[in-house]
Amino acid sequence: VVLKNWFRRSGGIWPGDEEKLFLQAVDESYMQEMAQTGELIKERDGSHWMGWSQWQGFNEGIFGIRYSMKALSDMGFHNIALRKASGFGYGTPEYMMSHNATTMWESWWRSEDLYSRNHPMLGAIAEWMPSSAAGVSHYPNSTGARKMLFWPRFPNSAATLEYASATQGTVKGDYSIAWRFEDLPADKSQYDSATVRARVRMLVPPGGEAVVRPPLFKSSKTTATLRQATMIPDLVDAKSSTSMECETRRKARLGFSYSWEYHRGRERWYKNKSGKAIGTPCES
Repeated sequence: VVLKNWFRRSGGIWPGDEEKLFLQAVDESYMQEMAQTGELIKERDGSHWMGWSQWQGFNEGIFGIRYSMKALSDMGFHNIALRKASGFGYGTPEYMMSHNATTMWESWWRSEDLYSRNHPMLGAIAEWMPSSAAGVSHYPNSTGARKMLFWPRFPNSAATLEYASATQGTVKGDYSIAWRFEDLPADKSQYDSATVRARVRMLVPPGGEAVVRPPLFKSSKTTATLRQATMIPDLVDAKSSTSMECETRRKARLGFSYSWEYHRGRERWYKNKSGKAIGTPCES
């Protein structure tokens, strides 16, 4: 019932001016490719339009995006929130990055002369990432970060997300969380049916206070073990090591795999299949 009311507008087409100009300067082969993936919707008259879906993208604005993602994750539909955040095509972060975005845009659509390409308008998704995708946030009834909440929520399959981590700074110090799936099969096509182990690590600074809210178990076979560390790990060395590894991966351009580029001579858009540093996955 929640999803039925939430997604009353399942999706539709976007006839924006910049998207019209983009499609007019794209070769037919790319049009067919985008139609097959669902990025384009073909009308009865044969015309193509950018398509968007509430199930794998956004039409929320400055206020709605913050509460829509939080509500979905908090109310048991975290898999839908992850699906929206990791979607592709118009109305997604992927769409921005495919057009070489390195900062958030002011709008979900492309704009060459009106809307900013560096704006906090849709930035609430960045708040959702540490609080819901990773699982560390302010405790609801506290103020000034006097108490924190650890609430890791896992996707239905590691095919969506294999690991996440985040650190929240407070006056007491840094609260950190990191989780990952372990014992994953070598063949990623088996991720959806695999039985795996989820390992979660949480760090509370000296004098800090936190509440742990474990995720709901969907199977009676699921078990959990909670252990308290007997010694403080060398966090400085750990952070330095992961930063160096992540920088190496970024230099190898293991991030977003392509971008749309404009050929001024041909006056056509084409897909440049070259890896980029942005979007490089790094585990903490």
